[in-house]
Amino acid sequence: MGFPNSLGRTNPKNNLPLELSSFVGREREMARVEELLADNRLLTLTGPGGSGKTRLALAVASRMLEGFEEGAWLVELASLSDPDLVPQALASVLGVREVPGTPLVDSLCLHLRSREALLVLDNCEHLAGPAPLWPKPCCVPVRTSRSSPPAGRR
Repeated sequence: MGFPNSLGRTNPKNNLPLELSSFVGREREMARVEELLADNRLLTLTGPGGSGKTRLALAVASRMLEGFEEGAWLVELASLSDPDLVPQALASVLGVREVPGTPLVDSLCLHLRSREALLVLDNCEHLAGPAPLWPKPCCVPVRTSRSSPPAGRR
């Protein structure tokens, strides 16, 4: 069984939006992203606004869905103004509840420790970076951003 989605319904593998149109002409980029994900726990797709970073990340996540036991999950970060809110956004999508006396980041890591999931963190450019969330090799986040992450957070 997969994580419950943010609406509380059980979705077996993902909360990825349905594609309303076909995604063509980016096979080479999709193959490269998949190749990079095979060897890295964190991947950031960068480029100017409107260049298709999110669409590429979602297409790859959809295509790789079956390769992750717990599926693929989109975490929208555009509306956040404080990087300290990233754990709450992630917990909301994954259905992780806060435990009194336990930092939420620890609860997330405990929840994900024995699971394999692909996380798409969309619109990270205005945040300092959610890299501290990834101390365990249990999930593979793909970030989309208009700029590269700070040094040491690639």
